[in-house]
Amino acid sequence: IGAITNTTKFQGKTLLNGGFGNSVDTNTTNSTALAAGTGVYSADISGTAAGDYTITAGTAAGTLVLTNTAGTSQTVSGVTNGAQSISFSSFGLTINTTADFVRSDTAGGSAGGTVIQVDAGTSGGSFLVRSTGSYSSDDLVSLENINLTTGAAGLNLDSLTFSGNGTGAEWQAALTRIDTAIDTLNGAFGDIGAAQNRIQYAMTNTDTGIENLQAAESVIRDVDMAAEVTQQTKYSILQQASQAMLAQANQAPQGVLQLLG
Repeated sequence: IGAITNTTKFQGKTLLNGGFGNSVDTNTTNSTALAAGTGVYSADISGTAAGDYTITAGTAAGTLVLTNTAGTSQTVSGVTNGAQSISFSSFGLTINTTADFVRSDTAGGSAGGTVIQVDAGTSGGSFLVRSTGSYSSDDLVSLENINLTTGAAGLNLDSLTFSGNGTGAEWQAALTRIDTAIDTLNGAFGDIGAAQNRIQYAMTNTDTGIENLQAAESVIRDVDMAAEVTQQTKYSILQQASQAMLAQANQAPQGVLQLLG
């Protein structure tokens, strides 16, 4: 269950672990790593859990460490001075630096000790499926924030405990919780299915528009063979008639000369 919730993505966005719709807090008071002088100009996230992520130096040269509020960390090697993208794939977070970024093996670079704060999304997110120019809700398919991790509300499976082999009451409580979890899963899958259908309809509509546009262009570009053959025959007859009249006109002076002779 954990693997599925952490790896299910659409357009690079994780859908099931509660990170869909989360965003980087661009307020430098909260995300101190984005403040002037750190050499970090932005951070990109994909399915990143809400919370604070602290940047520090690794124990080996050229490494950078990102640590979340729970104390879990990931170390990335090959960090240099200057502009680069440093990807912490375990958290789905990428730090983009400028030419001013300075690496330091003792402090973690010019951004060492700073924080990237990720805010929880309250209304999920959306996918752009068409472009009318206004980018209103008509252009988007929205999906609420869905958290199907085993410890999330509605599933709450991580805290199941049993004494020994378990008692009847404990098993009954577990089954009740599992039934609730199944209902939660079904509701989430229904929401995802509805959004998927809307995206599929948008794709079909776009494909139909492309096909119609290509057909219209073909009508404009391609030759109407029947009309062109008719035109060619018309001009051929006119040319032959002109040649016959010219030949007739050339014969008239010759007849006059014969009479005079």
